[in-house]
Amino acid sequence: HISNIISIIDDKGYDGVIIDYEDLRADQEEDFTKYMRNLSEEVHSKEKTLGISVPVETQGKVSHGINIVDLSKVVDRMHMNVYEQHGPETKPGPIASIDWTNRIIKNAIDQGVEPNKIILGTAHSGHDWVVKPEEEFIKDMATDETLDLLQKTNAELQWDEEKQASFFKYKDEDDREHIVWLEDARSFQAKIDLAKAYELQGIFFWYLGGEDPQIWEKL
Repeated sequence: HISNIISIIDDKGYDGVIIDYEDLRADQEEDFTKYMRNLSEEVHSKEKTLGISVPVETQGKVSHGINIVDLSKVVDRMHMNVYEQHGPETKPGPIASIDWTNRIIKNAIDQGVEPNKIILGTAHSGHDWVVKPEEEFIKDMATDETLDLLQKTNAELQWDEEKQASFFKYKDEDDREHIVWLEDARSFQAKIDLAKAYELQGIFFWYLGGEDPQIWEKL
């Protein structure tokens, strides 16, 4: 498997590779760390870059079989997927509140991950819930689609100072009450400020193409 990855990097002339294996079992932790260590040796022997996408927790260093501390020592970039705090399986709330984001970053650093290895992941999306008459998750959409909905419904964009997140409310044609939380330029600026405060390596987007156009002014 490592040989195949190296062959792809060589054949395509890539700068490196980001590993994204999800939902590993707890008993695979040791083997996965060994795999990443061996892959690191091969990638770095080619003077290429190795990154890994990791699940996030507000406490502990191991999640879904991935030991963030051990792996941070053999990779160049640790992409932390700091989004989906609220979604289809939760009550309405922000994509990633600033407090939740801060706790995830602080936990990783407290466990022993160097801040300059961390790349903060931000999801440029919006979530739409019905809140009355009965609470129900309706839709996951890109931020630009969410902003279109804001305009079509003539709703007022509001700001939650504590969560550092934007939201709006509207009623649909069936007179149901909705609340929509989104990651827009203002909430993204709060993430930029946090990344700077911790002196992280950088920020990545999930995904390009649906973001609030104003984020480029923030960047």
